[in-house]
Amino acid sequence: RSKQLILGLVTPQSIGTLPVISKETWSLSQTTKLILVYMHRLAEEAGVAKPLGTTLQLTKNLECVPHTDQNNGGTSSETTLGDHKGGQLFVEDPQGDEVMRLPDAVRGAGKAGDVIVGRRCQPRRQLVQFDGNRIHFTCPFVGERF
Repeated sequence: RSKQLILGLVTPQSIGTLPVISKETWSLSQTTKLILVYMHRLAEEAGVAKPLGTTLQLTKNLECVPHTDQNNGGTSSETTLGDHKGGQLFVEDPQGDEVMRLPDAVRGAGKAGDVIVGRRCQPRRQLVQFDGNRIHFTCPFVGERF
């Protein structure tokens, strides 16, 4: 069973388009800071820019279907932890070496049956940066994946 927790800015539908800090961020402010320190260290190790953004999505055992991120204004970053096999991040990339067919429509990006080219990235204990406005998803995995 998968679980999700959002830290940082969220846009509750009840108030429209004005982002607010999630209540979980207030109660987990030290945890939020530690996660950001960890991600910045991973970025330094990988020699990439420190992640910038407004929102952290923490998940447990979530296998995301092909999608594009909504309200994404820049580079997305991902890392995973846990005892799991598989679970790579597939990212649409015209220079990629893998071809796949969309099982379902992706709003604003493709219809069921469309062929996309991309690449698999391994985010386990390292930082992967990608354009979240392009189609991406979690590859199948077994075990516990955070």
